[in-house]
Amino acid sequence: MSETEEMAVDKELQEEAAANMKNEEAAKTNVFKEVVWKCINALMGLPPHTKEMPVYPSDEDEWPIDNATKEHLIRFQWNLSWKKQPNYTAIKEITTYIMEKGAVQVPVAKEVLDLVNESHCMD
Repeated sequence: MSETEEMAVDKELQEEAAANMKNEEAAKTNVFKEVVWKCINALMGLPPHTKEMPVYPSDEDEWPIDNATKEHLIRFQWNLSWKKQPNYTAIKEITTYIMEKGAVQVPVAKEVLDLVNESHCMD
């Protein structure tokens, strides 16, 4: 590899590292955290900034329904890891919702959401 090619590769790697750092910084902002909490609360049918989380229904008949969509609201089995079912599926639903509709929940977050990816939502 020539010196010019090496310099081009180095520059590309530096630009990639700078972009990754910007993405990581965006994921740590209060705006991003607000989007995450608003989306979680929306999908769980909770008022904003609720501290107490609901329990997982023991019976399908007890499952809460979203009045607007008629879909089941998200619930977690708090005694299980987020990596176990059904929690993992719920996390994936929330992550997708954040990426697709987070800017609707918090309009000022559009720029931040353009910088983050689904892995930031899982952290």
